[in-house]
Amino acid sequence: MAAIPACIMLGVALAGNIHIRRCAKSGPSAGSWKHRRPEIYELKGQYYQVIGHAWDHEVKDFKVVYRPLYHCDAAKDRFEAHTMAVSHFSRWEEKFKRVPAHEIRRLPKSVTTLILDGPFDFDPEWSQCRRTLPASPTISQRSGLGTRSHEVASLEQIIGDYQGFIEEVHRRLQCKGIDALKRSYEMDHICFRCETVDQYQQVVSALVPSFGESLVECMIGGRPISTIRLHRPICHAGFKVTCIEVPCPKAGRGYKSGLEHAELVVGQALDGVKGTARIRAFVKNCKAEGLDLEFDERALSKGINADVSVTLPPPEGTPPSPLQPSLGPIAVKFHQRPLYEVVDYELKQGSVELVPEDYFSQ
Repeated sequence: MAAIPACIMLGVALAGNIHIRRCAKSGPSAGSWKHRRPEIYELKGQYYQVIGHAWDHEVKDFKVVYRPLYHCDAAKDRFEAHTMAVSHFSRWEEKFKRVPAHEIRRLPKSVTTLILDGPFDFDPEWSQCRRTLPASPTISQRSGLGTRSHEVASLEQIIGDYQGFIEEVHRRLQCKGIDALKRSYEMDHICFRCETVDQYQQVVSALVPSFGESLVECMIGGRPISTIRLHRPICHAGFKVTCIEVPCPKAGRGYKSGLEHAELVVGQALDGVKGTARIRAFVKNCKAEGLDLEFDERALSKGINADVSVTLPPPEGTPPSPLQPSLGPIAVKFHQRPLYEVVDYELKQGSVELVPEDYFSQ
């Protein structure tokens, strides 16, 4: 195991009793963040980096701790010159807009050279989420104080019995003659459907940044879809699931909330995200083996990330799961490369359609 770097106290006192620590070997290193995804926000053409969420003993609640990514001199009747500041969440969420991770490198060099790497705290026994979330029935506040907490819901409480879902996908495929583990198929992501736009926003907010980072939120089929890469992949039943896909429901379409489909990678790196040769060969082999599978091949026409899918009904007599009692038909899709590679390719090609700024206010 790599040695833990010494923690250096910056000695900055903010808002009375808020203190910030930074873990580093030899102090801050501006512009050294390339292997991380910093939290950058924009307000009126200026950019800011979130350091963390700190407890303010004076007001007995959390505040956002951030630093301006520019030289911030004093402004008469507004503020003193400073390198770090705090904000209450109502102001922050109303005025500041987060910069998508894939756009950070496109910011002016005068901004990116001031970004620090972090992390800006260190507690080897910390087991809670990195950022706070608003209080709710699934957010614990053991102190009875404040409006937010680090002690958020478990992943199961957000998306349901994902372990049972993974097991059931594997079992139903085995019943149809496909053992994904023996064939070394990666289950790169599972998909959680939302009934309403409000639920979509709540689920994404609960997952990011507590459980993962948003690789992209883009328009597909006329509605937003978020692809979230987990900080800790789900390792269960022999599978390693790296991402969770969360589609926003289409206007006028009814969806039942819950885990809906899983996707398996049947190709190799050389197959790439374009083309269909490997998928067509997979379908041909399944038919040659006489497997009882009815493939939906309509998505083979996609230029990028083409796929085929099957819908697997539950076997008779399957007992319901306590966390996901209505586990009905499950869709399983097969594509050539994992979703995180597809997203990376599309971002580099500039082929991603971003969500309009006013989409959720319409």
